[in-house]
Amino acid sequence: MKSLHGQIAVVAGATRGAGRGIACALGEAGATVYCTGRSVRGKKTSVKRKGFSAFVTERRPETIDETAEMVSARGGKGIAVKVDHTDEGQVKKLFSRIKREQARVDILVNDVWGGDALTEWGKPFWELDLKKGFAMIERAVFSHIIASRYAVPLMRSSKRGLIIEITDGDLMNYRGTFFYDFVKTSAIRLTFAMSEELRERDIATVAVTPGFLRSEAMLEYFGVTESNWQDGAMKDSNFIASESPLFVGRGVAALAADPNILKKTGKVFSSWRLSKEYGFSDADGRQPDWGAFFEETAGSHNRSIRDEMYRSHKTFLDSFRSIKQALANPIASDPSVEKARPLTDKQISVAEFLKSYPPGIRSTTNTLRKLISRLIPDLIERVYQGWRLIGYRVIDGKRTHYFCFLAPFKDRVVLGFEYGRLLDDPYGIL
Repeated sequence: MKSLHGQIAVVAGATRGAGRGIACALGEAGATVYCTGRSVRGKKTSVKRKGFSAFVTERRPETIDETAEMVSARGGKGIAVKVDHTDEGQVKKLFSRIKREQARVDILVNDVWGGDALTEWGKPFWELDLKKGFAMIERAVFSHIIASRYAVPLMRSSKRGLIIEITDGDLMNYRGTFFYDFVKTSAIRLTFAMSEELRERDIATVAVTPGFLRSEAMLEYFGVTESNWQDGAMKDSNFIASESPLFVGRGVAALAADPNILKKTGKVFSSWRLSKEYGFSDADGRQPDWGAFFEETAGSHNRSIRDEMYRSHKTFLDSFRSIKQALANPIASDPSVEKARPLTDKQISVAEFLKSYPPGIRSTTNTLRKLISRLIPDLIERVYQGWRLIGYRVIDGKRTHYFCFLAPFKDRVVLGFEYGRLLDDPYGIL
C-alpha cells in the first residue's frame, strides 16, 4: 500500500512550479489531492510577445486541471477546484465542500505565491511600489493564513494533521529586496506561530524550501526543457545545481508520511536535507544539494536556520542539562530558593504566589528557580501578579534588563526568555 493511501490533501497554489510538483508527489504516494488555484482549462491567456516575462502568471498556460490529471496519472486522485485564495468566501466554500465529500483534511500545503511579477529587484524599500508590495503580502501571507484558518477545524475533528508552508530559503540572510524578504520569512514565522497553538492538538506545521527550482517559467526563461535542462548552465552556472518541482514535492510527501512528524513541528526544512534524511531522489535520479552548492560558491557565513537558529540557545541548554534529573527528584523546600530578594511596591512573596498551585507545580517551579539562580546568581526576582508569572531581571551597571520568566499553570510550568542578550549568539540571530 502506498504511504499516503487514504490521506486527504489540499495543495493551495497547485497550478505550476513547486505546487504542481508537490501535488504530483502526494499523488505518487497515493493521496487524494485537491488542486486549487485560479488558472483553469479554457481560460484565455495573454498573447506571447517579444520581451514578455515568462514569470507573469496571467499569461502562463498551466492549469489546475492539468495538475489534477497528473496526480491521478501517478496513482493518486486529483481534484481540481478553482479558488482565489485571497477571497475568504471562496476558501470557506472550498473547505465546506471537502467536509461534505471527505469529512476531514489531513494535509494542507500553502504554496500560493503569485509574486514574481510584483517583485522589484535593485531598489531600496523606500522606492518600491507599495501597491505591488501589499499585493504580494495579500497573496503570499494573508492567503496562507486564511487557508490554515479553515483547514484546521477539519484536522481537529480527526485529531491529526499537517500544515506545510512553502518558502524560499532556510538562511538568515537578506533575500535581496524588502517585500520578497518579508513574505518569504513570514512563511517561516507563520509555521512557528501555528506550531505553538497546534502542537498539543497533534497537528504539525513545518516550512519547506526548494533549492534552485526548475519551474515551467524558469525553463522557459533559460530556453530549455526538462529533457535538456543542463544546457541552461551555459547561461547561468548556478542552474547546474537546480532541481525539478517533483524533488521538493517528494520531500513534502516524505514529511506527510513520517509518523514522528510532530518532532519537526515549528521548524523549516530544505528539499536537499530532506532528501538525505528520507532517501528520495529527483525525477532523473539525482539528489541535488543546493545548500552545499550555495555554501561552496557564496561562502559558509550564511548559516541555515535549521543549523543555527535552533542551536542559538546551546549555552543555555548546556547549563540546564540537569533539568530532567532535577525534576525527577524535586526539592520540597530549599532555603536558598525561599530566601527571596527584597520586595518593593507591596509585591507578594513567591511562596504566597505559589500557594494556589498544586504541590507538583510548586515543586517544579522552585526547582527551576534554583537552577536559574545557579546560572546567574545576581538576578532580581519579582512576582508579577497581573501576568501570573515570576520575572527575573539582570543587573547591568546602573540599569537592569528583563531577562526571563517562570509562568506556572495547573498542569505545567513555562520557562521563557524576553531577550537572548546573555545567551550564546555568534551569528546575531537573536
